[in-house]
Amino acid sequence: MNSTRRLNQHFTININGENYIYVYIRKNACSAWKKVFISESSHYPVGGDNLRPIEFMNKYHRVSSLEEVTSIKRKIVILRDPVIRVYSAFINQIVMRMDRQYSLHSSIEHVTGKPIGRLNFSEFVNLYLTKVDLVELDGHFQPQHRALLDIEYSDVWSLSDLHQKSSELFGAPFADRYFAKKVNSTERLIKSDERAWDLKIREIAKKYTHENIVPKIEALVRPETAEKLILYYKKDYQLLEKNGLSNILVSNDMFGRA
Repeated sequence: MNSTRRLNQHFTININGENYIYVYIRKNACSAWKKVFISESSHYPVGGDNLRPIEFMNKYHRVSSLEEVTSIKRKIVILRDPVIRVYSAFINQIVMRMDRQYSLHSSIEHVTGKPIGRLNFSEFVNLYLTKVDLVELDGHFQPQHRALLDIEYSDVWSLSDLHQKSSELFGAPFADRYFAKKVNSTERLIKSDERAWDLKIREIAKKYTHENIVPKIEALVRPETAEKLILYYKKDYQLLEKNGLSNILVSNDMFGRA
């Protein structure tokens, strides 16, 4: 990803009289942060213009230059375990949206040459995620490090610590308002232990539609597929370790890694 694209994922917002940089990474509490921008912006609702939240952010809050980024002291990045992030994106963006006309589904079918409903999770990883050119890879599955510039970020938080860290920085009322409840999360779904390694996406989607049930990550992701993802997202794991966040790597326990 070139520096312009990375820069375009940086947004500035004034909270409690101080300017902050927020790095937009999909599946990393981005829906909650969109609410922050909509509610805390001086441009909304007067300047809302009936825009979608990300369009609003792009119009009024995207940074204009690297100089602007470096001039703002506090820069916030939210990171999470890469395998957990892929699992969450797969359930949310593919399984839960099987009944919609969705560009991601068309892209997967184009790359794999198969109807999306006939793929299982391992085939999705092997035939699409790790095969498609990174420039074409859907943003929900893009490596997290590709959103970052070659600069120091003051506040690199794990997704699991978002409420606590934001409470420390912005105050408990702010954290409770925006981050107490998880937005667009798969955690509210019923998780089944039933082995789903070989289940096709259409079968998983049918179970979700009729019973609000999805497989647990261990029931969906083969250990060898997890290893492939861990290798594919190697730089993300290095980024987490560099920032002292290796404690969030729950996929290590799930898939028997030391």
